[in-house]
Amino acid sequence: MWQQPVHGFTEFTQDTGCTAMVDGANGNQLNASVANTADDQDSASGDFLDGGFLPQQLEGAVRGRLRLTARPTLAGNLPFVEYSLGRNMNIHLQMAITAQNALQVSSQANTVSDNAVTNTYAVDGGFGPGDYLFEVRWRRGGTRRVWLNSQLLGTVNLPAAGAAPQVPDRFRIGIMRLDGMDGGASTLSMRSWQLGDREDTTFGNLP
Repeated sequence: MWQQPVHGFTEFTQDTGCTAMVDGANGNQLNASVANTADDQDSASGDFLDGGFLPQQLEGAVRGRLRLTARPTLAGNLPFVEYSLGRNMNIHLQMAITAQNALQVSSQANTVSDNAVTNTYAVDGGFGPGDYLFEVRWRRGGTRRVWLNSQLLGTVNLPAAGAAPQVPDRFRIGIMRLDGMDGGASTLSMRSWQLGDREDTTFGNLP
């Protein structure tokens, strides 16, 4: 059974003027910076695109630390974690900061559930500068549980009676899209992230 954390990336997505760099000496930290909110200058992420080294189950768990240098000024969502089959298809898990400075956790139809399941959780004080410890655990046909800073935000059912989908082959972290309002640069970092192939995966301590 695959239960080791994924370390490293197979490729990077970097739009014009954007950077995604790994600091392996600091908890496998990914530093992402985008130039502005233009569609061709608003993505910087590390991509692990190799199904043979990702979980082979329709369940799993992910945990890590998100660090923001400033409060995002958003018109839409800022996705920072995505687990999918290929690029922008069959998304089993996406985590994003919303324009209301809340946490949104979603999945598309015919993945972990027969229907699309999107839940939005208020964050006390909103997302400002600082560190945020996130964790999500899920199982197709079971439940999805979401934590932020070790507080359980919610549990939702994932009903699944239809045919099972293909397992994901892409894990991506960073800034997938900056749908912002002020047009300026934005940065964030992700560190100590771990991905397991079971809902009850036991993770190591996060530095």
